[in-house]
Amino acid sequence: MTIIGSTFAGLFTDRLVSDLSHIFLSSWRTETEHFNFVVHLTAAEVQPRNQQYASYIENHVSQATWKSFVVECAEDYNLLYREIRQKLKIPINIVLVPNGKLEPIKRMYSDQKMSVLKREHGFFEYLDETCTAPDPIMQAMIAKHNIDKVLVGGEAVRLSKNLENYICSKEDGSGLIAACFFYIAEGSPKKQTLQISRYSGDIGGSDDGVGPAKLLQSGMDPREKDQLTQTINDATEKIKNLTPEIEKHTAEYDKFHAEGQAISLRIRDAKRIKTDYENYKRKLKNQREKVADAEEAANTDNGREKSKRIAQIKKLIQASVKSGEDAAKAYSEVMKSTRVIFGVKMSADGLLESLRKLT
Repeated sequence: MTIIGSTFAGLFTDRLVSDLSHIFLSSWRTETEHFNFVVHLTAAEVQPRNQQYASYIENHVSQATWKSFVVECAEDYNLLYREIRQKLKIPINIVLVPNGKLEPIKRMYSDQKMSVLKREHGFFEYLDETCTAPDPIMQAMIAKHNIDKVLVGGEAVRLSKNLENYICSKEDGSGLIAACFFYIAEGSPKKQTLQISRYSGDIGGSDDGVGPAKLLQSGMDPREKDQLTQTINDATEKIKNLTPEIEKHTAEYDKFHAEGQAISLRIRDAKRIKTDYENYKRKLKNQREKVADAEEAANTDNGREKSKRIAQIKKLIQASVKSGEDAAKAYSEVMKSTRVIFGVKMSADGLLESLRKLT
């Protein structure tokens, strides 16, 4: 049953929550069977506008009220008291707000005086205006703690005798009244409580710090938190199990990547050798043409010139033959490197496919 929200966790024992879940909670929101009206849980249904206001209202309202159930008729009061306090022996506080009605609010100050307090003294609003709650709960907090008469201000509020006199003076001039307000001093929230002495009639005050809200702090349903925690744990375990395989394949990939870079360098060298080979073939062709021309010319020269040309021809032939042999050897290296490249590429493709399946 979601009636007990995250802000209400810890207010009662697990026994109370469990027993109420089985006995009443399933029917409270339907307003049938057990209760005539909705039974409210105070701390679960007050929604401050922000965490600063949450700390103010939590500080001002008593713990007993925060832990109270609010009912709207005497029959529901008696039923809740009998089933929880008498039968289950669980102490709870119950507040009766007849018919759940919020009475018209009578403000402590007139609109004119409140306007002066806002304009000249740094106040914003009344404490009951800083939050929302169902009418029965709002009525209970007003009746028990006068949150409709507590002022809320900011850093512009400056404590002084003039301010105390102005806040505590009745507008009809008939005397002084007690007052209470929240404000900010040097970045810290404060609560000023002003009382009128029975003996001297003087104004006396106490200035207290205000801690952060606990019951009304922002939060989430504990069950949702448990589910998210379990999801995180499951994901962490999966990552832990997959990490060795991922590291193994990553190492293999890095190895092939490094080998691939080395092969790329060899490919560039092979392309250069192939170009040189083509150049050697072209030069060999040219040399052969020159040899043919030289042989033809040698047939027309005299003996001495013929011997000289024959010697030149032999040198050219030897050089051409050596160039051809070098080019053939280089071409063989190119073919061998090409076969290695194809093999590595096929291995790399297979590895990448394995990595995609793992992820």
